Amino acid sequence: ERRSTVVFSELRERTGALDIVPPGFDCPVCCQPSAWQTKVVIARHPLARLVSYFGMAWVGNPRRGNFSSWSRFPTWLMHVTGASLVPDVARAFGPTDKYHTR
Repeated sequence: ERRSTVVFSELRERTGALDIVPPGFDCPVCCQPSAWQTKVVIARHPLARLVSYFGMAWVGNPRRGNFSSWSRFPTWLMHVTGASLVPDVARAFGPTDKYHTR
């Protein structure tokens, strides 16, 4: 049975491999009208992105003070999401952090 979105082979479904389709102007003449193409937006889950950034920029960083360990992640997350403003986090927060967590 064909799927209405993207057709994957059984191997691709098991491995999670995806085809990358170039823009219509890079395709052969038959693809240029692009009426059949579906626009897709791919984004990371917001929480996964924040967890990754905290681990990369805060954990183990002595310049982050008391917020350089995973045990402080929940408090940091509350500050970043605006649920609870934490003055200690605000003091260690810089422009780069604002860029990566907005």
